[in-house]
Amino acid sequence: MTELENRSNRLTIRFTDSERTTLRTTAEKLRLSEGEYGRKRILSKGEIKQIVIPQVNQDTCLQLTRLQVELNRQGVNLNQLLKLLHSRQASSETINQVATLMEVYKETKATVDTYQSQLIRAC
Repeated sequence: MTELENRSNRLTIRFTDSERTTLRTTAEKLRLSEGEYGRKRILSKGEIKQIVIPQVNQDTCLQLTRLQVELNRQGVNLNQLLKLLHSRQASSETINQVATLMEVYKETKATVDTYQSQLIRAC
């Protein structure tokens, strides 16, 4: 059972507009939800620290884009190889090996695409 599932008790606190704005602003600066910030503020004895999110620089975005371009080229090569093998009636073992490479390629490409879309939002 996760911590969230264990949170069955609710505490209601009333704030003025100004207090709520302060709470929201502070939580956002620390990259915490208001509830998470409130829990930490009430239950912790020390300072509440900001969650550190690594900076994404332009070089990282450029390198990921280059990787995606290279993956696209490799995908084209794999497709051409597979078509060639089919047209020349290559052994089923060879075709299966290339098909396995194609699956690995697709998984790798999907991972890179996911990271790139996340980085685009961060850039």
